Amino acid sequence: MSEIWCPHCRKVSKAYVIDSSRAKNGEVMRRRRQCSKCRSRFTTREYIEEILPLVQKKDGRKEPYDRGRIIRSIELALGKEKDDPLVERAIVTINGAFAGADSVSSRDIATRIAEFFRKEKNIPALIRYDIGRRGHLRDVVRWFIMLQRGSDAVASSRARRHQYR
Repeated sequence: MSEIWCPHCRKVSKAYVIDSSRAKNGEVMRRRRQCSKCRSRFTTREYIEEILPLVQKKDGRKEPYDRGRIIRSIELALGKEKDDPLVERAIVTINGAFAGADSVSSRDIATRIAEFFRKEKNIPALIRYDIGRRGHLRDVVRWFIMLQRGSDAVASSRARRHQYR
């Protein structure tokens, strides 16, 4: 039993842990709690607190690494296709790339997010992310070439699949 803020009665009170389970490969502890005052139940998630690098902006300023900001940009890129396991996988991949670094440039973070979408072969999200980041597509030819390569890869994999039937 620990004192915690209840989202229902909006008071700090003792909350009993009803159920605990590990999620996301043991990286997150999910606890189901019950408020001792209003008896409502709610879920909390506990993450391991990582020492994250400072983000260096284009103008030279340094800001603390903001996990929420990266989550929002990934969710915006996914649009209506928002998929929580995909977002978590992206965050773990991106955070893992910068583990142990003192500082990282904002451009490196943006590049890692774009690489993640490329590896996942989520071209619509990649295009939405790039448009959101830059405000427009700088190199339209590059996108057409990438889309062509993607369709060529799909056609060759279909041909190989039919070959072995």
